[in-house]
Amino acid sequence: MKIYNDYNKDVTPPKVEGIKVYKLLGLTQNPDGSISGPYRHIIQSTDRVLVDGQIRDIAAIQGFDAQRNPILFDIWFERDNGWELRYDPKNIAQREIIEFLELCNANASNPNRDETVNPIFHLYDQAKESKEKVDKDRLLTKAKMKAYDWSESELKTFALARGINADQDVEILREIAASVAEADPAAFLGVQVETEGTKALIEQAKVAGLVNFDEATKDWRWNDTGAAIYKITGQSRFAAKNFADWLDGEGAAVLVNIKSKLNK
Repeated sequence: MKIYNDYNKDVTPPKVEGIKVYKLLGLTQNPDGSISGPYRHIIQSTDRVLVDGQIRDIAAIQGFDAQRNPILFDIWFERDNGWELRYDPKNIAQREIIEFLELCNANASNPNRDETVNPIFHLYDQAKESKEKVDKDRLLTKAKMKAYDWSESELKTFALARGINADQDVEILREIAASVAEADPAAFLGVQVETEGTKALIEQAKVAGLVNFDEATKDWRWNDTGAAIYKITGQSRFAAKNFADWLDGEGAAVLVNIKSKLNK
């Protein structure tokens, strides 16, 4: 590949093997399953990139005119082609385009791209993306099956730990758990109902007016005296988990006290 504006010099071309397929980013998945996007999106045929450890000006050069001015390839994604570009490196002209696309900053798959430039397309690996989708679907199925298999007691504990009304019909609680699983399957699979009990107890204590969390000081306090019980570390959104972890360890005596007050 030649350096743009200095055609006597070359840059080291990227290693190219096999047919390359590029797909436009930013397409919209419609509720009916169809895809929406622009009729045509033109890719600039010149760029300034990091290659060979230096910043170089490159271009997708098709050839030169009689005055030795470059003739650039026109490169665009369009709706009629499914916003996809497919090139075979065995074709010399297509190899030139591939080398440019591999090095340009608009390529989200380029590890050396300028991160200040918004990516426009990416290298599409059907086998890899299919595997990722299958793995994601399997994870989601496993997470939702976990929610479906929970007993009424487990569902109530899960709900209470999140401040959700646990007196609802069990199938409503199951639907709530399944929704949480769908939102973040990996996190849901990490939930252990056995360790959710203390978080559920904290929510019960809050509802009963025994304890409260002071956002300003990051302290859990007794409601009746205002005395601090435990100061959390980290973000307030993890206040219940932080408190529960302490109660299950060094704060065991306080946990016994809370249980005793709730049972009165």
